Amino acid sequence: MKKLIAIMMIIGFLGIFFSAGPAVAKGGEDNKFTFWYSLPPEHHTLMTELVAEHNKEKPQYTVVVKNFKSPNDLYTALLEGKETPDIALVDASWQEDLVKSDRIVSVEDQMLKIAASIRVVAKMDTFKPLWKSCNVGEKLWTMPYFAVNHALMYNPEMFKDKQITRPPVTWGDLVAMGQKLTDPAKGVWGFYLPMAASPKELAYLYQIFLWQAGGDICKPEELKVAYNSEFGQKALQFWVDIIHKHRIAPSRPDDLSKVAMLVGSTREYLEAKKKGVNFGVVKWPIKNQNVGDIVVTSIAIFKGSPERVEKMWNFTYWLTEFPQASKWSLATHYLPANKQVTLSPEYFSYLEKNKGIRTFIALLEKGSAKPGMRNYEVIMGDLGEKILEALSGRVTVQDALNKAAGRANIMIRQEAGKGNVSSMR
Repeated sequence: MKKLIAIMMIIGFLGIFFSAGPAVAKGGEDNKFTFWYSLPPEHHTLMTELVAEHNKEKPQYTVVVKNFKSPNDLYTALLEGKETPDIALVDASWQEDLVKSDRIVSVEDQMLKIAASIRVVAKMDTFKPLWKSCNVGEKLWTMPYFAVNHALMYNPEMFKDKQITRPPVTWGDLVAMGQKLTDPAKGVWGFYLPMAASPKELAYLYQIFLWQAGGDICKPEELKVAYNSEFGQKALQFWVDIIHKHRIAPSRPDDLSKVAMLVGSTREYLEAKKKGVNFGVVKWPIKNQNVGDIVVTSIAIFKGSPERVEKMWNFTYWLTEFPQASKWSLATHYLPANKQVTLSPEYFSYLEKNKGIRTFIALLEKGSAKPGMRNYEVIMGDLGEKILEALSGRVTVQDALNKAAGRANIMIRQEAGKGNVSSMR
């Protein structure tokens, strides 16, 4: 009897131990699995259709979706919520926080449980920078799903009218060509900086020019940001000069068909095409180095019983398989993580109709992902606000970057005190 009591006490203790932490949002039934994400309405509709297709094919369990109003709301719920989903679409830059919070399992571990060859094939089929962005240490924690990047979009007809025979390849080219193309009296502009974007989005774009200038956002070994270096000042001064010195950029264009060059993603490219504006797309004009950006969305599996985790790995595998990945990529502006999708006849036909997409895909091989850095979203929002002050002429470039860096460094040191130093990379 004493042995039985002792065994029951151990079982009770283990039950308490393994139930600690956030609860999994199961929808009240063991055969229901929750899938969280933050997508625009039209893409939420498409994802709902894909999930319904999965549930019909695999009726043994049901995946239920929840769409959050904003990525920030999703991020907060995943990191601070009392309950977690079974699976979620996440910005790959969040995963170090998710790993540190001990809320997710490694998708690489799930692959290796089945066969090492699955990992080998998945890695071969994924664009290298996207795969790398989903690693923490040497392990793949989340599954790359799709990506967004930016390139230089230009209007070939406007270039032809001014007898400019090629797009710019350097920052100097961009200015010289922009001056030749600009005609304020006609509302025609050489270049457009999206000052009407949110501060955070503006900071993301500044980061590309910062990389081009030879700088970086942070210095992990020194526990501080690095964008207020001479490289960061050169990048922001270039933006300020485009507006105030060279006068080739409007605060907001009335008509994109009257803009010769702009910073754009596949979304802007496809939206312009719908309006009858056929932009060409080329890689970034180079300053000191040729670097572009990649924002990677990946699939994270949250902790649960082995049975639940296994089912969510099966769902992840299904969602990223060719038929589903192809359907998703062809119906959205997102670039697929799976190379095989881009090599398919259907995608080739899509590229024939939208030739500029080829450049965005080519840039996936050379891009850099957002750093996995604690409070990255807040830091970039603050930086964007100071960039706007500099662009408006209210403060100098150096003052703007130093003020943003001051607050960012305080946050970084606070995180270092909590043991989150390695969250900067």
